[in-house]
Amino acid sequence: VRSSSLLEDKDSASNAGKYLSIGNILSKDIKSIKSCIDKVFKSYNVVNPLDVVFIQDFIENVDISGVLFTRTLDTNLPYYVCNYDDETGLTDTITSGSIKKTKTFYSLKNKIDFVKDKKLKKLLLVANKIEQLTSQENLDIEFAIKKDHIFIFQTRFLFIKKKMMTDKSYYRLAEKNHKNLINYFKKVKTISKHSAILSNMSDWNPAEILGLKPNNLATSLYKELITNKVWHIQRKNIGNFSINQPLMININGRNFINSTYSMMSFLPKKIGAPLRKRIIDHSINN
Repeated sequence: VRSSSLLEDKDSASNAGKYLSIGNILSKDIKSIKSCIDKVFKSYNVVNPLDVVFIQDFIENVDISGVLFTRTLDTNLPYYVCNYDDETGLTDTITSGSIKKTKTFYSLKNKIDFVKDKKLKKLLLVANKIEQLTSQENLDIEFAIKKDHIFIFQTRFLFIKKKMMTDKSYYRLAEKNHKNLINYFKKVKTISKHSAILSNMSDWNPAEILGLKPNNLATSLYKELITNKVWHIQRKNIGNFSINQPLMININGRNFINSTYSMMSFLPKKIGAPLRKRIIDHSINN
């Protein structure tokens, strides 16, 4: 018995989760079921004749359960964002916050065809259909997946900030960033013989020293003073392996350290190439 009060989804705010819902009602006794329904209605406090409750089948031992957002919450960008639990078999661990270990999956809305996980891909296609049926692009969808079946428990409007740019403009930007990153990773692979790992808090830690979204002047000064050349000269001067490349890369205003270059520079120069390669490969994979 699931709450569905008009106060849960107002024009300017959401009270999702505020009112009582009762799951796993084992009794088939009409009085017992009616009692559960009454309890849910009473939790609304304010009486409104248009308020209702949902009566749904209780689904057990699911493969995946969670919440799917059809936009990013903080930036209102065109991604499907799926927070899910694929371990407990329960359906309320994400919505209740009762599980510590969760997973999050992102997919650009125009890239569903590239999703490799068949179950998640099917879920995204269902979400896309719901968007079309409701004529809403901002949705909060509570779901479960059991074998090949998608269960939609509840769909509500998602209250988020206004768009910073059109979806079309963002898709162009995302495609440009993707190409730039692919080229960057290829370059790193050619120079270092290793895959690139990017981090915003390792080594010279730009997230802590500059902040997550520094202005262009701060980033430019940091590169000139430290991460373009000085960083590897200092490592070379103390006898470490020197890799003459910029340590930091800026992606859409956020700075990231090339942790692959960083790890290489912390190894003594005297270490032979085969052993150095084994150490770096092990560090990257773990």
